[in-house]
Amino acid sequence: MPRIDIGEVSHFVGQFTRESERLRGALTDYRKAVTKLIADDAIQGEFITSAKNYYEHIHYPIVDTTIACLSEADTILKKYVADYAAQVDDATNSRLDSDRLEALYTEIRRSENALDDLTHAMESMAGGLNIGQQIGMKLGLETAMGQIKEEIKILERYLDFENSHTNMMDDVLTRMYQVKVGVNEILAGKAFNATTHTYDSGKMELGWLNHLVPEKRPEKADNFEEYTKTFVDGYWILSKNGVTDQEAAKATIAYNDALKDGTIKVTSEETGDFMTDYMLGAVKGINILNPDIPLTKMQSFSIISFVLLGGITMKGKGIKIPKSSVSKIYSNVQLKGKDYTGTSNRFVLNDKNHFLNELELKPNVKYNSNGYNYQTDGLGRISSADANLTLKKGIRNTKHQLEAGGEDRVKAPSTQGDHGGHLIGTQFDGSPLLDNIVAMNGNVNVSAYKKLENTWASSLRNGSEVHVNIKPVYMGESKRPMRFDIKYKIDGQKYEDQLFNEYGG
Repeated sequence: MPRIDIGEVSHFVGQFTRESERLRGALTDYRKAVTKLIADDAIQGEFITSAKNYYEHIHYPIVDTTIACLSEADTILKKYVADYAAQVDDATNSRLDSDRLEALYTEIRRSENALDDLTHAMESMAGGLNIGQQIGMKLGLETAMGQIKEEIKILERYLDFENSHTNMMDDVLTRMYQVKVGVNEILAGKAFNATTHTYDSGKMELGWLNHLVPEKRPEKADNFEEYTKTFVDGYWILSKNGVTDQEAAKATIAYNDALKDGTIKVTSEETGDFMTDYMLGAVKGINILNPDIPLTKMQSFSIISFVLLGGITMKGKGIKIPKSSVSKIYSNVQLKGKDYTGTSNRFVLNDKNHFLNELELKPNVKYNSNGYNYQTDGLGRISSADANLTLKKGIRNTKHQLEAGGEDRVKAPSTQGDHGGHLIGTQFDGSPLLDNIVAMNGNVNVSAYKKLENTWASSLRNGSEVHVNIKPVYMGESKRPMRFDIKYKIDGQKYEDQLFNEYGG
């Protein structure tokens, strides 16, 4: 979980901006000197001409871009500190550790219980304390609770702040690194020919300047040729020796992202092998995406038709498979077993086969994730989560939390807007992916929904059995639930709750 010492951050920003200002001044003076050199016609010759050309076409862009990058970095860093003061805490010595949230939630619950007990004792004139002592204790508890709640609010605002400023520091470091790459090229003297004693600007590669355009961050250079690529569920999976380890998983995400932004293209040769195998498997009655389920003749025909009749559109060396066609094949082949007579038998999918791609679920499927059962509706939205809960600390995936709800996500400061809310919480080892995350109002997430989770966790710690069924309810085609219908059992005792997905629940 994130933590911060804003005093250290402010000190760093102050030092950086002072040094940045000094460097920008020095670079501006240097540019003026280069301008004088280029404008000086008193000296002629091939060497002078090549040198002028070199400084004009190489040094000008590098100096100008470096100055712009330093200014941009200044702006980003100052905005980070200003946003923190405005959105989180304006104290200059603020130190926050979000790991304290769980402890604070527990403490506020304990204080609320103690206050309830004390209030009951005062009303019944029980407890053995005089009225002055009782009032003093009540005021003390209320003051302590107020302080705890204020600390909780600050930490919640900090988590929201971190989610919305995730890439700020990365942007600064990226720009500085790219400037360093360019300056190193100059220092390496690539453009100078020691034989002719002239400069050849054509030997300099300035492509790195393109990475410094605002909002365009360079992708990590992965050697995708080292991996075996398999097209599964509308998504390319990369592996080495048949294994997709953590490194291969990162390469898989980078590869698919590069396909989306056009950085790389899938060649027809690379894709053709998969589609050929897909079709040949269908001829034999085998679905290579799910070989354990035999295909009927109609299902085989659907696959063959998909491959042959325009399911693939070639453009140069790239390939595009329409999402609608892929989705249709999934519903016709994977969701309908060999006894299909008009309604799906809806067997449970495992091993992430319920994803269309990294950020989208297949429609109308049941699946199991981290031991808990889920179901999607016809638009690929989670419609049900069913679980016998266990206490086990899970992990988080900030990227998936920030993607929850897509275009329908409510974006607003702090808990006014949406969080990526886990249907099955992290303390129960709920999946960190979008197969367990929906757009949930921030206040609902940290208040009403959190109280339910704490009730379930407390019951589990006391040895009880807890079963929950959570149904997100949507309006129209929105990807954001409008409410949550929740039924749960604690040792067989039934409870129901309904939370509206808006501030205050």
